[in-house]
Amino acid sequence: MTAGRPRKPGGRADKRDPRKTVILENRDEAEIPAMPNPHDYLPIPPGAEGEDDDDFYDPEFDWAEPVKQWWVDIWTSPMSSEFVNSDIHGLYIACVYLHESLNPHYKLAERLKAGAAWEATIKNYGLTPTARESLRWAVSQGEQAQNRTNQLRAQASQTPQQQKKARSEIDDLYAEHG
Repeated sequence: MTAGRPRKPGGRADKRDPRKTVILENRDEAEIPAMPNPHDYLPIPPGAEGEDDDDFYDPEFDWAEPVKQWWVDIWTSPMSSEFVNSDIHGLYIACVYLHESLNPHYKLAERLKAGAAWEATIKNYGLTPTARESLRWAVSQGEQAQNRTNQLRAQASQTPQQQKKARSEIDDLYAEHG
């Protein structure tokens, strides 16, 4: 006889979470959407000529290089397969936060605040390890990476005597061939 109250009708027999982990596949060739026009999202840079004018336009004014690299990285990452069309606007805002956190013309406090906003935004899209874990997303690993992970786990579970034996075997190999 089990302890406690009987189960409610239709209730689960165990308390495990019924959600499944989604395995995200690596994307070799992905369609990368164009970045937004920086003039639409970024403030006029300090000291720019004509910054008082409403029609300020400088063709040299562009996103910071790390922002461009991040944009490519997120769209070639496995997580991008889970994005829907409406997500792109939040990712545009993440570009702004990242760009502003890198702006050397701002005070450190302003840059840190923009960096924190960027981190909070990318968590919403599963772009951090903890966010992927909470969404139950797992990135598929290549066979070689999986084998190496299994080897490391096996080595970690060895007893100290087994580790000494393995180390002495490695030393013997170096002595023979070195």
